[in-house]
Amino acid sequence: MTLGKCLTELQLGSSGNKWFPKTKFTEYTGIKGKTPQNLSIDHHQNFVNTHPDLNDEGMYLFRLGRGTFSLVQSKNILEDYFVDDNMFPKSGDRYVSSASQQDLFSFSIMPKLTENTLLSLGLATGIIQAGLGMDSEEPIPSPSEANGTYKFEVKNPHNTENFTHDGQVEIDTVVFGKMNGKYTLFVIEGKEGKPSTTLAKHKLAYPVMALASEGKIPEYVNIVPAYVRAWQDEKNNSIHYCIATFDMNCNPRHSAVDLSKIQLNAEPKHLYLQNIFS
Repeated sequence: MTLGKCLTELQLGSSGNKWFPKTKFTEYTGIKGKTPQNLSIDHHQNFVNTHPDLNDEGMYLFRLGRGTFSLVQSKNILEDYFVDDNMFPKSGDRYVSSASQQDLFSFSIMPKLTENTLLSLGLATGIIQAGLGMDSEEPIPSPSEANGTYKFEVKNPHNTENFTHDGQVEIDTVVFGKMNGKYTLFVIEGKEGKPSTTLAKHKLAYPVMALASEGKIPEYVNIVPAYVRAWQDEKNNSIHYCIATFDMNCNPRHSAVDLSKIQLNAEPKHLYLQNIFS
């Protein structure tokens, strides 16, 4: 039980056994070299396997940057802190792109379409824009990853004082345009492979909070986290995109994010491209 000591202290303490303060993993446990595998948990089953004691006691682990963590009590960890790939439709609708063969040539010669190239291809063909519900499906160049160190507030559901995240955040890509006539910035978390697992809500929220913390996004721009799963089906000569968008239930520019309040704001979509390189 890597973090069993936390549970013991909570049970003996006066905090009502509902949350554990922000703590540095190596200093608290004395374990070196295993911080990422204990804190960087993106899937529910990984959390259950890595911290079965926490899961059994209904305590979820918040990753707060620079090797720090906190624990919060939850009656339903899966529902509160993860989204389930079962939300995506099993069968997709065909999307016919207006992109030319010239636009797609550089993708057609790739020996393998990786997570990054699948995102770029999705934006070049317009299929991601369609899945997001954007007003225009015109090709959009994909900006490179914007990984960096960011500081922002994460809500403690059991206390008025927030947790502070201060550390590295990965931002896969962003897309800017209009949805229903309103300027919208979509912050996309991309994954390669068929839907088969879950995704921690912090993977959707932290990139949004990171960008908002820079103070450069105008108030008139809506900020929407999105989850894109993409994969190539070579047998059927098709490329699939499952796309979901979410509501954070806060203004990330000047509010702490409550991870448990993140929820779908539209029906997830499953679209596919057929024979685009032939």
